[in-house]
Amino acid sequence: MAGNIYNDLMLQFWLILGCLLVVGEFIIPGLVVMFIGLGAMTVAGLLHYGVIESVISQFLTFFVSSMFYIFTLRFAVLYFYPCDTEKKNLEQELSHEGQTGEAVSDIAAGDVGSIKYSQSQWQAKNITTAKIEAGDKVEITGQENITLLVQKKDI
Repeated sequence: MAGNIYNDLMLQFWLILGCLLVVGEFIIPGLVVMFIGLGAMTVAGLLHYGVIESVISQFLTFFVSSMFYIFTLRFAVLYFYPCDTEKKNLEQELSHEGQTGEAVSDIAAGDVGSIKYSQSQWQAKNITTAKIEAGDKVEITGQENITLLVQKKDI
């Protein structure tokens, strides 16, 4: 009798958790939370039919079924219902080449200093053999990580 009450409580726990997670998909979109909720509902169904009983088998079933749903059904849903967002080439969008900035500090040949560009101060590397002095206009020729590659702009 006591085991039966325990199984009923666990069944209710997994069923409520599953429902909350499926509904939670509307709050936390990403098509993951729903499939974790389906894993919880799978455990509730297996508990109801007496297929599993121990807490260890419940959590193991929850983990395995959730991973199965995420790695199979999620990709199937995404295949048939692709997202509307357009993936852009970020390198082209973030390209600074050809833009003009102003040296904030003196930058020796091949050395790193600071420039003001696009209302921000950037780390910049002088790629020429001539010194760039503070206040000189510079042309951005490329980028290495977060450092802009610059040369003195011909006026």
